[in-house]
Amino acid sequence: MQNMFSEVAIVGTGPVGLYLLFQLGLLGIKADVFEVLAEPGGQVLKLYPDKFIYDIPALPVCSGHQLIDQLCRQQAVFQHNFYWQTMVSDLSLVDSNWCFQTSHGKVVQAKLLVLATGVGAFLPKSLPQLKLLNLQPPYLFHQRTPLEHLAGKRLFFFGDSDDMVLEIERILHLPKAKQPRQITVIHRKNQMDLTEGSLQLWQTWLSLQKIQFIAGQVHTIKHTAGQLEGLNIMDLTGKLSYHPVDLMAIYFGFVPNMRWLERTPIELKDKQIKVDAQFQCLTKPAIPLGKLWAVGDAITYLSKHKLIISGFA
Repeated sequence: MQNMFSEVAIVGTGPVGLYLLFQLGLLGIKADVFEVLAEPGGQVLKLYPDKFIYDIPALPVCSGHQLIDQLCRQQAVFQHNFYWQTMVSDLSLVDSNWCFQTSHGKVVQAKLLVLATGVGAFLPKSLPQLKLLNLQPPYLFHQRTPLEHLAGKRLFFFGDSDDMVLEIERILHLPKAKQPRQITVIHRKNQMDLTEGSLQLWQTWLSLQKIQFIAGQVHTIKHTAGQLEGLNIMDLTGKLSYHPVDLMAIYFGFVPNMRWLERTPIELKDKQIKVDAQFQCLTKPAIPLGKLWAVGDAITYLSKHKLIISGFA
């Protein structure tokens, strides 16, 4: 484990977390930011990116994508330190500092910790067959695929999301020598549930034979000692076919998870952090004043309004 000290650590990069980074920057404070996803945006980007939002000052209406883009641009000038695809766990109070571990093997001690975790860490859904296996990168990915590992590989995508289409587009823009030799998409239905722009790209790729498509589901996964070898796919008629595979990228969406906070000294109410009138976290042990804060959808308090603007106050 590597040790790391942080003056200010923030967990989460939803709209309230991003605006907090802007506020800290104005005060001359540089933060270390930990996010389980591969990009900022939290539930706004993962659950309703194209939904119209009406409660943002000076913006009569904007989409989730537009809001996150503007908030990212606003705070970017302050150059905070970001740690993407990083899960936080084992939160505890040590010598008046908040200590936690990350999924990349760091032990972080933070002088001040801010939880902007929204409704929870967004963890990817996966194939049921993978629960009993120990497949990990470099064979299995649930977010962005590392481009340096793709050359000459047989890459299989699962899902029908716009995020998946964007990732395939990113890969197809690579120089030919760095592209996979085969891109195959598996989906349980013949039709893809995509927005208009993504659907046009999808149809173009199919017509140009840049990707292959199979309507069906994974029946079994062939592997040896954790090394992926191939898939048996059952099509919509029930027929099985075997396909050698090098890499799998799964885009089944995300589910919020608050379990990591349930194993901490922080007091929760209905899966939210309970705070007092001054927004100081209420927890079981005594906490040094000002050492721990929580903002946005992560918290609950009397008469709270469920609006994004509530977190900007």
